[in-house]
Amino acid sequence: MPFNHRPLTVSRTLAHITQNSRRAVVQTLARQAAMDLNLHAVGMADTLQSRAQGAIGIGGGVAIIDDTIDHLGEPYLLLAQLAHPIDVNAPDGQPVDIVCVLLSPDDRMAHIRDVGRLTRQLRDADLCARLRGATSADAMTALFMMPVEEILAA
Repeated sequence: MPFNHRPLTVSRTLAHITQNSRRAVVQTLARQAAMDLNLHAVGMADTLQSRAQGAIGIGGGVAIIDDTIDHLGEPYLLLAQLAHPIDVNAPDGQPVDIVCVLLSPDDRMAHIRDVGRLTRQLRDADLCARLRGATSADAMTALFMMPVEEILAA
């Protein structure tokens, strides 16, 4: 299978989520993902809650919840900014205020590449600072999709 260089595109962005617990945040994200993907909300909540029980924090106040889903046509990326940081037992001990949900078609290798790409992108402290300062979902999406060179030049 050839290496896939397709960029990750944001499917949905949520700004200023006000829930203040891991469980409530995951419920909100699951409900949105289920609605966007036309999937059963309870099943999505169960899936994401199960995945979120593990280590989802990547450091720097960022967490990624990821999984593969049969019959999904393309990767789904939900980017969320939390109004109040939550504890997810991140390796650096910092609470998180940026959470991403990455759901991929059932292709483990492509999924692993996408998780790696997303992790590298979200380890950019400048990008994360700009995402935290964004005042709307549209602004967050635009910042996330901006090429790294443009972020550094801004």
